[in-house]
Order: sequence, then C-alpha cells, then structure tokens
Amino acid sequence: GMILNRIFAEIPIFGSVVLKVIKGTPYFVDLRNFAVSPSADTLGEANYIIEKHLYSPQEFMKIGKKFGWNDLDKTMEEFRKMKNVDYICVYERYGEIEEGEEGKKTYPYKRIFLADVGIDEYDNNRTLIPRNGVVLKEDEIEENPYWEFHFDKLPGRWLGVGVVEILTDPQIRQNEIANLQAKGSYWAALRLFQTRDQAVNKNLMTDVKNGEVLKGDSEITQIDMSDRNLAFFNEETVKWNRNRDELSFSYDVVQGERLPAGTPLGSAKLAAGMTMSFFAQIQENIALDVKEFLYEVILPTFESENNAEHLLRLVGEDLDELNALLIEQTATNELFSFIATNGQIP
Repeated sequence: GMILNRIFAEIPIFGSVVLKVIKGTPYFVDLRNFAVSPSADTLGEANYIIEKHLYSPQEFMKIGKKFGWNDLDKTMEEFRKMKNVDYICVYERYGEIEEGEEGKKTYPYKRIFLADVGIDEYDNNRTLIPRNGVVLKEDEIEENPYWEFHFDKLPGRWLGVGVVEILTDPQIRQNEIANLQAKGSYWAALRLFQTRDQAVNKNLMTDVKNGEVLKGDSEITQIDMSDRNLAFFNEETVKWNRNRDELSFSYDVVQGERLPAGTPLGSAKLAAGMTMSFFAQIQENIALDVKEFLYEVILPTFESENNAEHLLRLVGEDLDELNALLIEQTATNELFSFIATNGQIP
C-alpha cells in the first residue's frame, strides 16, 4: 500500500516512476541516477539501461560479498589511488553485448556491474590511457528487473511528461512577473524630493533635524515614485493563472472555488464531468500498469511465500472454538452415515 501511494504521489511530479524488483521486493529507482535510451518507447525496447550506485568503501565491501562480486580487493586498491573521492561509483548495465569472432558474433542480453575506479595514465608517448574500471560481475539474463509507470507520454521519448513539465512556461512567466514587481518595489520604497533652489544641497534624511525650518527660493516637493504598472502585473498574473488551470485541468469547479456570477449550473456540471473524465483516463492508464505489476510480481511472490508449511498454535478460546467445529463436523458425518445405512433420520 505504501508503494502504491508513493507511485501516485510522485508520478504527476516527475512524469515517470521506475521500480526495481529484487527477489520479489520492489524498490524505487532514483531517476537522477538512471540512464536509458532516450528514444526508446519502453524499457523492454531500450538498447541499454544503466543505473548508477554510490557506495562508501565499507558499504561496497558488504554489498559485494552479499551479491558475490569479483575483484573486491582490486577495486579497493584502485579506489585508494583516486584523490578527493569519497564514494565508489558502480554502474549496473543491462543490454546486448557483442561477442565472438567475425562471422560468428552473438549478442547476448547481459547484466554487468562495473566499478568506475582507478586513475588515467600516460604511456611513453604521453598518450592518455583512460581508466577502464573493474568488472565486478557479468551474467546473461532474459530481461531487466525494472517496472515503469508513466503519467503521460510523448512520441519518440522514453521519459514521461509530468505536471511540473507541463506547467514550465506558465511558471517561468510567473517568476518573471514576480521578479519585475519585486524590482519595482525597491524604487517605490525610495523617498526622493525635488526643488528649483540651487542653494539646497543636502540630504533631508541625514542633514535635517526634526522641526527645522528650511528657507529657500523654491519649495521642496516629494517626487511621486509609486508603481503605475500594478494593473498590468495583475492582468498578466490572472492570464497566466488561467493558462495554468487550462493546462492542468484545474478549473474553479475542481478547486472548490466560487464560480463567476451568472455561470449556469449546467455549464458547471459539464466542466466538472469533463475534468473528472480526464483524470479518470489517467488513473485507468496507470492502473493497467499497476495491475500487470501486481499479477506478475506481487501475487506470485505472495503465493510462493504462503505455500510453505506453517505451524499454527491455538490456545484458549481459539482452541475451544476449533474443538467445537471438529465435534460438529464429526457429528454431521455420523448423521449422514446413519441415514445412508438405515434409511431414516435418528
């Protein structure tokens, strides 16, 4: 339940959620450390899938022994040659690998763990030899362990489209309006004065005492620094808010706000119905993927765990209830046996 709730909480934000199933247990994948063929429609069609892991040296040794990785000591030796690096970077790659000689090449689908450790070196000709890292494990598999869920999709792009991306343009414009309004408020906060008297040459904030009488050939008046673009800013904000609502189907009737005066009840019901249909379609699309995930991963794991032999201890009232059921069943069996033998009900 927590996993399903998190899926539906994150998928409108990022547009995509990826789960990784390890021995029947699903884990969320950090999309910042997840690379896939950008133009692939699904993970099953991707030429490569790469997940990056960052481990501390102690964590790396612990996980390496748990999953049977090779060359752990060599990896630690190469890691210690590196400077200003606190974590060991391990790449987990899924994809086809070219093997064999020319004319006899094969392309098995493999999972490879590669530790990106070591330092770049130079040969005698001062030619750079980049580090190759250390291959920790390599095995051939049938399919990748990832499950994907998408909010919305674009043709030719694997990553889904989320609400944050949909609202990027309105948000940028809203930020620009807010910044311009904030800059204007600095000018509006200034208190400037003007006069035609050339003899007045002082700052009224610092050079004039409270109650002092100023003598001059011309009066001193305050300059109007008020912002005259407030109506424009308000109009722009309302316009982009309306655009935001249209893109995300968040109309007044959905937000629970009061509808504009004179709006017919039929129009409100129509808008509410169309909006609910829009979100219901999204829910159905995601739910179909969730259903497949439940049937392919969760239920088989549950079945395998519950098919094992169990020992159930009954005491107290539970034991009395079980005894009553057994006695009732035994009496019922004897009743039907007597009827079948004697042809009458005792």
